[in-house]
Amino acid sequence: MKRIDILLRITILATAVALIIGVYQKRTYTNYAQDGYPDNILVAGLNDGLSDITFAKDNFSNAPIIVRVKVLEPIEYIGGVGRQLVEIEQNYTSNIIPDGNSIYICSLNWGITRVGDDKIPALSRHFINLLNVDEEYLIFLDHEVSSPGATGITYQLYADDSWIAPVISYSEHTNKLVVPCLNDESTYGLYKDVWENEFFATSQEVLDAFIDMKEYYINKYPKYVKKKHL
Repeated sequence: MKRIDILLRITILATAVALIIGVYQKRTYTNYAQDGYPDNILVAGLNDGLSDITFAKDNFSNAPIIVRVKVLEPIEYIGGVGRQLVEIEQNYTSNIIPDGNSIYICSLNWGITRVGDDKIPALSRHFINLLNVDEEYLIFLDHEVSSPGATGITYQLYADDSWIAPVISYSEHTNKLVVPCLNDESTYGLYKDVWENEFFATSQEVLDAFIDMKEYYINKYPKYVKKKHL
């Protein structure tokens, strides 16, 4: 058999395996989003990230698009990437996305992973909880992205490679500390114990820093800013 034939067969096999895995992951993620998360699903809490929260507080305002949105639908997973449909209620920077328009917001860090020796499912959220339908959020966005196999206009979160997702709720939330349960070095705890949280932290110091960041941005970008009359 010629070398080129062998390489072609390997490529075809690898592509088929990737497609099978992709279909399986999409089905699994969709089931989680639609049917609810299992009792053993985990979520990571930030344990030593004061510098990351400081970075978020100092830099999120540099986003090219800052908007207040209302969440229209639960999260969905396309190719392992989470996205949610929202309606633009107020622009604070540009009018790139007019008020009243509906878009998807996405993050490469929103997904479901497997952690530990037992490969327990875990939500990947970058320490910010799932967005609640009908709730209003302050969102910092970067640019429009294409989503193969998906419909609708999608924008990626600003500073998507940072540790903190640039999403802040205008509602008040009760935040409990994440209690690590995987092992001594892990910061993963049971999601069912903190599912009402807005932020995920393992220490009160870090949680207080999250809340301080929230208050800073909510005051900086309040709801229903009155436009000046000329």
